[in-house]
Formats: sequence, structure tokens, C-alpha cells
Amino acid sequence: MNQRRNILLGAVGTVGTLLGLPAALAQPAPQVMKMIIGFPPGGAGDQFARILSEHLQQELQTAIVIENRPGAGGLTAVAAFRRGAPDGY
Repeated sequence: MNQRRNILLGAVGTVGTLLGLPAALAQPAPQVMKMIIGFPPGGAGDQFARILSEHLQQELQTAIVIENRPGAGGLTAVAAFRRGAPDGY
């Protein structure tokens, strides 16, 4: 049951990211963007994020750094996201 919930949350987050992509493409991107992932390195979520970041790098013409923050059911990643600078990216 827990695995199904995690897959569903990952899918919802992915769809939300893709829906916001046209608005992100309309703005100039910063030199380096950080993508925070709530999964450990080497897992399916990490691999998907790396594939997605390759395509985003080509579209946005900027570097994307992936930061893995596993643990606490994703709350560590959420906390790192909330502590980030509110720069719109």
C-alpha cells in the first residue's frame, strides 16, 4: 500500500512539473537550477529525474544540479525545498 502511495505521489508531482513547463520556458532561466529529489541515488525516482533534467537542460539552456534528499517519507526534500530562496524556480 505504501509503495502505491509513493508511486501516485511521484506521478502527481511529475504531472505538476510538466504542466508548469510552458510557463517556465517563457522566462529566462538562471545559470544553474537545483532539482530536489526525495529519493535515494540510483533508485527509479532518481533515474527518472536525471532523464528529465537532461531534456530540461537542452530546453532551458542551463545546468541542472540534482540534489537527493531521501528520508522521512519525502519530508526532508519538502523541508529543503521550503528553505530554498523564493526566486521563482
